[in-house]
Amino acid sequence: MSDDCARPLAKALATDATDTSFASKVPTLTEPSGNGVIDLVRSGVLVPRQVLAFPYATGDDDATFDLRLVGWKSLRSGNTVLWIPAVLVQATATLGTSTGVAGAPVAATERFPDTLALHATVTAQGKTTDTDSGGAASSGTVVFHSPVNNLIAYMRVPLEGFQKVEFTFDSTHASVTAMNCLYALL
Repeated sequence: MSDDCARPLAKALATDATDTSFASKVPTLTEPSGNGVIDLVRSGVLVPRQVLAFPYATGDDDATFDLRLVGWKSLRSGNTVLWIPAVLVQATATLGTSTGVAGAPVAATERFPDTLALHATVTAQGKTTDTDSGGAASSGTVVFHSPVNNLIAYMRVPLEGFQKVEFTFDSTHASVTAMNCLYALL
């Protein structure tokens, strides 16, 4: 898909997640589907290269939750198809005070994070390091836009040629009762 195509946002999950841990993702003969699974391959359409993600949740200001994007790629051997999962990113979101709007797809009771960061225990995130006049700088495969100050945070995640992407959540704070994400394919 070209970089100059502006696509509208969509909800990743039809029904908000209420999970308190991540479900195990292992190779499977069952094609991934259901709430939170986005099929990136459409007949005659190029596979998108990135996803723009705006997580949100029902919870208190400064409450946290984790979001994991899992890529799925198939391996075909005869009539057998094996689906292989890989974590594209696991991020921690800290809710700010920015909310949706009453009667809108993101309600006034749902908050956007003002901070997004790579989850502290994830060390497999690809990184390159460079030095400029400002000192050492690191960049990885995921770009986080984390403005703090109650402004809405988002991230851009490369899809690495995966056929499907799955949005999964883990409530890490007692006040976070429902989680979801808006996304746009780039």
